[in-house]
Formats: sequence, structure tokens, C-alpha cells
Amino acid sequence: MPRYLVEAYVPRAPARAAGAPVGLLLEVAREMTGEGAAVRVIRQTSIPDDDTCFYVVEADSIKIVRELCIRARLESARAVEAFEHPSD
Repeated sequence: MPRYLVEAYVPRAPARAAGAPVGLLLEVAREMTGEGAAVRVIRQTSIPDDDTCFYVVEADSIKIVRELCIRARLESARAVEAFEHPSD
């Protein structure tokens, strides 16, 4: 399944609130999977000093990832296909 990198602006205060934003992203991914869309959040990396979060998401298409972001209230997120390469 293809992987995508999602970059989202997440203000510091809400990012530390319970359930935000990765909790909501995981919840929406579960809902979408229940609706028949293949989508899974693999990893989150937060950069609090830049108010930025990066998510690695597996999905059948970029369209599914964009729908995930909209439903998780990350409308301004940028999503692109990504490839991971193991380091030696």
C-alpha cells in the first residue's frame, strides 16, 4: 500500500490538548476503514517549536489521505506520496 507524508500546522496549545490532533486523526482513520477505505496512520512526528506535525499514512490513494485530513480538521495539511529507505 502506498505511503504518504502529511505536514500539518498544529498550534502548540491545541497540540497538547487531550485527543488532538493525532487522536482525532486515528479516530477518523478507524471510521474511514469501517466505511471501506483502506487507511492507516503509521507514525507522528511533532516539532513544537515550529507548530508542525508530520504524519506517515498508508492509504490506497492520495484522495483518501486528503479526505482523512479534512475529516480530522487538518484542512490546510499538505500530503504527498513518500518512500522510506532503510539506513545502514
